Amino acid sequence: DLSCNEIGPEGAEAVAAALRVSPNVKTLDLYRNKLGDAGGKMIADALEINQNIESVNLAYNNIEWRGGMAFVTVLRLNPKIISLELGGNDIPLQVMKEIKR
Repeated sequence: DLSCNEIGPEGAEAVAAALRVSPNVKTLDLYRNKLGDAGGKMIADALEINQNIESVNLAYNNIEWRGGMAFVTVLRLNPKIISLELGGNDIPLQVMKEIKR
């Protein structure tokens, strides 16, 4: 649980690097970390590689269109993710509809 640590995009980069080589991680909680769009995209990119994570919480991280679209892609490529929380971000409604499909 790394929630509420304000790690920002720089911390997201480190978490993403760790996710790429950590097959035993099943849950990722980065709630309220100010990841921004860039950080959200880095995490999404790592989740394309790490096919073991089942639950991801990225609520309230200032993720916008670009980060949201990265999760549209990751959900198509990674069937293991059964729970993805993105509430409280600035992801446009149209992108959120794509994510929910």
